[in-house]
Amino acid sequence: MTTSPSDRAGQLPAWTLAALLVGQALTGWIIALWPDIGPFGVYNRAVAQVFWRTDSVPAGFATYRAWIWAVTGGTLAAWSVACAWLAAVPLRRGERWAGHAIWTSLAVWFPVDTGMSMALGNWPNVWLNVGSLAVLVAALVWAWPKRT
Repeated sequence: MTTSPSDRAGQLPAWTLAALLVGQALTGWIIALWPDIGPFGVYNRAVAQVFWRTDSVPAGFATYRAWIWAVTGGTLAAWSVACAWLAAVPLRRGERWAGHAIWTSLAVWFPVDTGMSMALGNWPNVWLNVGSLAVLVAALVWAWPKRT
């Protein structure tokens, strides 16, 4: 069975959301394995300034830092892959429950992560979260199944 160009165009928003989430999963792998590469190095310096008033994590915390980035990156990758599947399969088919699952996961993550970051004065993470949420929400709104 083939799909017409208009059918494929109608699926573009869900595929775009899925691709965005796959990219985020790859980001999770990168921060788990290479947490100082590219812009992550800038982010890590900003966070070190928040907690230690220096440009790098003190040597005594290096092992903990490596572990927490591995856990964070792995968790981000796993969540992103699960949501990418939700976007690429059921949401693309118009199954609204899949969108609700993604919305719910964002509603659980954002207040906890961002609220604790605000309470601890970790504004680099707050801004990262706000930017990430804005992109994900825009893509999810675009991909939301339209009633026919």
